[in-house]
Amino acid sequence: MRVLPMLSLSFALAAQVPDVGLTMDGGMLTVIYGQSCGPVTCTPFVGGAVAGGETRNLVHTSSPNTAFVIALGLPGPCLRFSGIDNVLLLGAPITTVAVGTTGGPNPVSACRQGAGRAQLMVPRGVPAGIVFRLQSFGTSASSQGPAFSGAIEVRTV
Repeated sequence: MRVLPMLSLSFALAAQVPDVGLTMDGGMLTVIYGQSCGPVTCTPFVGGAVAGGETRNLVHTSSPNTAFVIALGLPGPCLRFSGIDNVLLLGAPITTVAVGTTGGPNPVSACRQGAGRAQLMVPRGVPAGIVFRLQSFGTSASSQGPAFSGAIEVRTV
C-alpha cells in the first residue's frame, strides 16, 4: 500500500506553463505566427508558407537570462515528458536551428520574459509541399523548470 504514493512522487507529471513561447515573422507580410505567452496545446500554430531562399526571424521567449534551443522537425505526436513542462510536437528527424541565451526581462511583455532571437534560412531549391514544425525549449519563469514552447507548423512552396 505504501509503494503507490512513493511511485507517484518520483514520477511527477509535467505541468502546463504559459511563459515559454516562440514566434516567427511572415517575411514580407506583417504577420507574426505563434505566441510569446499563452497556453501550449497538442495543436501547432499555423505558420504560413516559406520558399527556398527566404529567411524568417524567430523569437524565443522564456525566463530572462537563460539558455534556449530552437529546433525543426517533421510533424510528430503530442508527447509529454516527466519533469518537462508542456508538450513536444516534433517528429524525427529533429535538427537544431539555434542555441542561445535570452536577454533581460521585458517589463511590458505579458509574461515578463526575456527574448532570444534567431533566423531560419530556407535553402534554395527546397521542394514545395514539405511540412515541418518549429519548436523551442527553455526555462519557465513560473515553474523555474524546463519547458517546451508551442509549435509552429510551416509548409514550403
